[in-house]
Amino acid sequence: MFLSLGGLVVEIGKLDHIGVAVRDMERAIAQYEKTLGGKVRSRHPNHKGEVDAAFVLIGDTAIEFLAPTKEGSVMDKFLEKRGEGIHHLAYEVPDIHRAVHTLIQDGLTPLDKEPRPGILGELIFFFHPKSTHGVLIELVEATPEGV
Repeated sequence: MFLSLGGLVVEIGKLDHIGVAVRDMERAIAQYEKTLGGKVRSRHPNHKGEVDAAFVLIGDTAIEFLAPTKEGSVMDKFLEKRGEGIHHLAYEVPDIHRAVHTLIQDGLTPLDKEPRPGILGELIFFFHPKSTHGVLIELVEATPEGV
């Protein structure tokens, strides 16, 4: 799939995952396992001292649960302001540097200065929701084994 914004074209792969902000990680995982047949693929407690993250697979779709582990953290502030729910959409791209450059040229507002390692070690990059119709967008560089 290709994304065209203002004439510039970026190759976008599949929806890599959906980030969901939660207050209680254990409760969220248990509910998705019981009601939707989810399976925890990986768990990253206290990532960078601010967030508990877990990737839960439901069929071919990955849900990344994010719960704050520190008062005043970005995730804590998000939950205070918006409550539980969708935090971001993450799209796979084959070349993150090219995609970031093209999307910035086309007017999207970056949140990061450059691609950086994500929780799973893959390169990631975020765009501000004010430039994407209220949705925080994450790009994830595709890896041979997938994310």
